[in-house]
Amino acid sequence: MPQLNHDSTEGRIVRVLLKCSPLTFSGLAKELKLRDSELDNALKKLSVSGVIEVDPLPDEKFVRLLRRDIRFFGIRGQQKEEIKKRFGKKEHIPGYEGPMYA
Repeated sequence: MPQLNHDSTEGRIVRVLLKCSPLTFSGLAKELKLRDSELDNALKKLSVSGVIEVDPLPDEKFVRLLRRDIRFFGIRGQQKEEIKKRFGKKEHIPGYEGPMYA
């Protein structure tokens, strides 16, 4: 079972493809607001791992999801904001320089 970071580019691509697959390369780039080179690198990583397949046609490339048993890990952006609201910023302790190592 492939594991992807929730906030990574690859994770964002798979989450969009889980909602609606297949998508065109340009449609996916527009949806995720990525440059073509960034999207192309992420798609290469996903296709090597066997998660997606890119079907080049004469006028457009289609991206198709092959696996749906993907596990996501990491903290989502919304969760990070909730943690900041709940706990606030870390306090700076005067005179503390960090842990000491021998």
